[in-house]
Amino acid sequence: RDFDTVGGMVVSAFGRVPVVGDRVHTNGLNVEVLKADRKHVQRVRLSARKDPDRLPS
Repeated sequence: RDFDTVGGMVVSAFGRVPVVGDRVHTNGLNVEVLKADRKHVQRVRLSARKDPDRLPS
């Protein structure tokens, strides 16, 4: 999938506009919604997803 914005990626991952506190793992990222209104995601916290099943090379 292609996204123009981080907010678009987040809405697509949830299938709806998320609310504050919602979390999702998508595109190799942990995403936490910090600020949103009824129509837009306004602020998120992104962090690299750690894969516990994968050993460092």
